[in-house]
Amino acid sequence: MGKRGRATVRRKMTLIDHYFAFLEQRYAGEIARRFGVAFESPIDPFNRPRHRGDYGLRILPSHRAMREFFGRWRESLNEARKPVIARRHYVMGKLTYLSGVRAAEFCGVRIGDVHWESGQ
Repeated sequence: MGKRGRATVRRKMTLIDHYFAFLEQRYAGEIARRFGVAFESPIDPFNRPRHRGDYGLRILPSHRAMREFFGRWRESLNEARKPVIARRHYVMGKLTYLSGVRAAEFCGVRIGDVHWESGQ
């Protein structure tokens, strides 16, 4: 038998996990009484194959929530154990949020690329 594709393995593991979730919700008590064992899925939730799609609609945080988030973050900068590094991380996070740049693109940004005086 040849190697299975990632999508095939992921699909089969998902089907097994869903089947065990069904059994657990419906029959866990009965299985425990009849066989004296705790019931759980054999699929480890932490080591399962990753899939980054089809999980539903993402709802972005509101502008107000983001203002509050960055406001609280900014207020905490002076109490940070390493304030200079904390400020750097704050600026990186704020720039990423405001510009909408992707992580891979942001990694290529140099200090000279940021025009502090014009906010760009």
